[in-house]
Amino acid sequence: MAKANRKIMESLKQVDLVLEVVDCRAIKATANPDFSKLNKPVLKVALKADIGDIKNVKWQPNLVVGSTKNKSFRSVLLNEIKKILAPLEAKKKAKGIANPTFYLMVVGLPNVGKSSLINFLANKNLAPTGNRPAVTKTQTIIKISDNLYLQDNPGVFFKKIQDVKEGYVLALLNTIKKEVLPLNEILEYCYNYMANHYWKQLSAYYHLEYALPYNAFIKWYASKRNFVVSNNQPDITRAQDALFDDFVNGKICKINYEN
Repeated sequence: MAKANRKIMESLKQVDLVLEVVDCRAIKATANPDFSKLNKPVLKVALKADIGDIKNVKWQPNLVVGSTKNKSFRSVLLNEIKKILAPLEAKKKAKGIANPTFYLMVVGLPNVGKSSLINFLANKNLAPTGNRPAVTKTQTIIKISDNLYLQDNPGVFFKKIQDVKEGYVLALLNTIKKEVLPLNEILEYCYNYMANHYWKQLSAYYHLEYALPYNAFIKWYASKRNFVVSNNQPDITRAQDALFDDFVNGKICKINYEN
């Protein structure tokens, strides 16, 4: 992690714009506040809008929200990049550089969609992707237009978790491994959060007439899925793994963890 972070800081000297990839379901939790202190323009690219409740996104300057599954989002993003770089382009042309080249640095936590974004902008499958942390291992330079180049970096977890709730959210986004925190606590947090903010969708998906306390719900869920052990007792471990899959893969509804 330290080695990768050093590479990021060294690379900052050569880039013109930082693309910080965040998850639109939890923009604050997946962002690095230290980037606001950089002497570089930063564009936050909030991805996974296809599974995020973006109507509740708290908008801010230099933030774009979209999905790499939406082809039209590419032109939106490129236009935003060009708009941010326009003053720098004007300065370079004033110095006699007819066709200035710009380097963009792509950073973000594991599994926020950095490699998917690079493939999306390059219109090619150049960077490995996967719904798990730390897929990208090396640093590469990728051309995305005549004068724009993307610099990819390994998805290094370089921010401090401010509180345990933020840790729960990062686990639910697959940004940190679920083994880092007690799985039952992660699930209880998500279940209660959805019961408070997305009860209509939660109750419809699980056919619930009323909200159960989490401990009662997980036993009911195990019974419903026919997860049992000896003596016909509910297999809570198996139920927890299945419920985590429901939550992480957005099976219930689009969600925003920062309502």
